[in-house]
Amino acid sequence: TTAQLTFPSCLYLAGRTPSEQRMASMLATLEHGFTSIMLRGLRLSVSADDVIAYLDGFARGRYDFVYVPLARERDTNIGFVFINFVDYESASMAFEHFTTANLKPMSSQFSPKVQRAHVQGLAPNLAYFIVKRGYEQWCEADAPQVFKHGIRVPSLRDAIEEHVSIQLLEETRAFVETKSGHRLPGAPGSSTGSTWISPFRKGHTKTKTVEGLGRTA
Repeated sequence: TTAQLTFPSCLYLAGRTPSEQRMASMLATLEHGFTSIMLRGLRLSVSADDVIAYLDGFARGRYDFVYVPLARERDTNIGFVFINFVDYESASMAFEHFTTANLKPMSSQFSPKVQRAHVQGLAPNLAYFIVKRGYEQWCEADAPQVFKHGIRVPSLRDAIEEHVSIQLLEETRAFVETKSGHRLPGAPGSSTGSTWISPFRKGHTKTKTVEGLGRTA
């Protein structure tokens, strides 16, 4: 069966076969309630700044998360960009735009394809990045960029601590481990040290990392 996170803020494509998920995520219109999309088929030279400049041309102030993963051995992107919008209306508008617009400045030799992302929402996307890459990666060149009212949040670390709870991190890690079938490095019971730590929200009890799992200090 497909792993699924149960908390309402994080919507994953679950309960379907992989082929059903691919078909559902590539519909001509974005289904109601979703806010995150993935654009694939980018030219490898396209940067996050290029994507942001393009988004500002038609959706400034309507998105809050942009992530262009890089291939470290080549220092280029891997052909994907993940974008979260502030609400469904904005995401639906952008989805339709990317479905019909001429994206030659951003595309590879193939026509770029837009589809619904598997991870939905600002906080879940940040949590997924932390679990997959490690909390210490917030300062890397290819770390996600977060925006508020059209202005980039200067510190990704501050954005993580504002939006990502310990519970969200733990549930995201459990989801990833269930889906992959193996423990992540730093997880309790694994043979390696911690590769990520749990941030804490302002006003909450500070936490420390014990074997990669945030626990109350």
